[in-house]
Amino acid sequence: MSYAEIVTGLVAGLGFTFPDLILLMTFLASLILFTRDLKTGLLMLFMFFAIEFIAFTMLGFDTTKVIIALFITLLVLALSLYSNSTQSIT
Repeated sequence: MSYAEIVTGLVAGLGFTFPDLILLMTFLASLILFTRDLKTGLLMLFMFFAIEFIAFTMLGFDTTKVIIALFITLLVLALSLYSNSTQSIT
């Protein structure tokens, strides 16, 4: 049994589509970057989601989940940067 057959079986059994699998792998891969620094991890995750949005748009996939993940990441990144800026002022 090859690796591709195992992944295909998991994807079919769980009901994931190919774009869902790519989003999940991107998020799991970004957890490595979160261990170093939260802001660095969020920035890289935001950039990964932006690249995926562009790629999914060019390939004709559904971009709804990617744009939602992109905006959530942008919101969390902005909140983490805002909390740092208000702490340094006072």
